[in-house]
Amino acid sequence: MPFTCLTFNFAWEIMSMINSFPDLTYFVLRLVWVSLDLVILIVHFIYGNIIINKRN
Repeated sequence: MPFTCLTFNFAWEIMSMINSFPDLTYFVLRLVWVSLDLVILIVHFIYGNIIINKRN
C-alpha cells in the first residue's frame, strides 16, 4: 500500500472516530480499527524501506 494512501486512511479513521464519540459502541469499534491501522503504519515504517530497497 502506498504511504500516502495509508496516511489518508489513518486520518480518515481518526476523523470518523472523533465524529462517532457520542455513541460509545461505534467509538470503541473505531478505536479498535484505528489501532489496527496504527499497527499497519508502524510495520510500514519498520519494513517498508527494506522491501523497497530489496526490489532495486
